[in-house]
Amino acid sequence: MESKTPLKVFFDGACILCSKEIEHYGALVSSAEIVFIDFAAEEFDASSHGLEVRELRKTLHSCTDSRIFKGVDTFMEIWSRIPRYKRLCALVGNPYLKPVFRLLYYLFTLIRPFLPKKRGGECGSNRCSRGGL
Repeated sequence: MESKTPLKVFFDGACILCSKEIEHYGALVSSAEIVFIDFAAEEFDASSHGLEVRELRKTLHSCTDSRIFKGVDTFMEIWSRIPRYKRLCALVGNPYLKPVFRLLYYLFTLIRPFLPKKRGGECGSNRCSRGGL
């Protein structure tokens, strides 16, 4: 899971919970390891990363120069780069437990559009509140 280039993590900066979690990770890792990119920012251009905002809204995405990760795999990539989370990464990566964590994350993605939003939660070019998936 190690990479010479930073992991790029795309997150919804309009989502309060998402922003708090990314802020937590950002305090634990250097930008040489992980770059956090807010896809709700007006200036964000998904096509410059080979992605679509519609897909980014559905599930957490990250990428290196050679791979794209989604959902639980993105969390594992983040955690593998933060020393205090390496054990959690190993636990979630267990082949017997990973399907359970994938299911739990999928269930979270169903409620995420209904979580409180920052900045009023209105729809903009890269962000949309409830039902915007």
